[in-house]
Amino acid sequence: MKKITALILVMIFALTALTACGDEPSIEVNAPDGFIKIDAESVAMLNAASGAFPKNIDTAECRSAFVEAYNTSSEILPYDVNDSSSHKVVVITTSGEKNAIYLVSRLGNGEFNVSVDGSDDGVNYKFRIENDALEKVFSDELLTIKELEYTVHVEFVLSEGTPDADGVIRQADEKVGECDVKWKGLETNRPTAAKIVRSALEDGGTGLEYTEEKGQDLPKTVAGYGEDVEVTDTTVERNFWKYILNGEDVGAGGASGAVVSDGDTITAKYVHSSIKKEQ
Repeated sequence: MKKITALILVMIFALTALTACGDEPSIEVNAPDGFIKIDAESVAMLNAASGAFPKNIDTAECRSAFVEAYNTSSEILPYDVNDSSSHKVVVITTSGEKNAIYLVSRLGNGEFNVSVDGSDDGVNYKFRIENDALEKVFSDELLTIKELEYTVHVEFVLSEGTPDADGVIRQADEKVGECDVKWKGLETNRPTAAKIVRSALEDGGTGLEYTEEKGQDLPKTVAGYGEDVEVTDTTVERNFWKYILNGEDVGAGGASGAVVSDGDTITAKYVHSSIKKEQ
């Protein structure tokens, strides 16, 4: 994954450098037989290549809106070699070891230059499209900071294998509290999982008591349970809260950086781990 990410960054850098130089009227233009769609399932990145964008556009919402609108195109026109675009966007797709780059340049009046590098036959294709839906995505999505409203579900679970208040080991997971958290704000200030967890506790929606530690994004204890470490001669036994966003473990540190979206589910789970000490 790191290798693919590094390659993608190199490709973006190269494209950005090319767009800074501008297109010369004498460049060779290879036109495809027809419109080349973007495979929505393989989109890895959507980035600004040039032009002023007021926000980060590499989000799930922007990627989805951009690709859906772009793919409504059908006919192609001759590539405008006198490209005077106001904004350029790079779309990266990855499929296994294969990568493709789509450079989409906004010419105005619903017209866009498109350059596709990484096609099946290895040829770099250039063409122009007319697409009012894509023009609307630029004006309403990519170039506008919107106010959003989220509903995020939060639940707190004491896991099987952790001790109860009397030290008895639980034989099954026990959900101790849950609630929906409502959030409203600008998309440039979207909340993290940690912020939503704190809101769930502070607003009293879960009915759970908690304690805080100064300077920390996440609570120190919830329902009387917090970090607990016991070191034996052979193992390190640890009970702690871990954080799961839509089924993916993000850990405590990840919760402070993981940005949530409407409809997400955050599970704060008190778990036990046993690690053998190195002899």
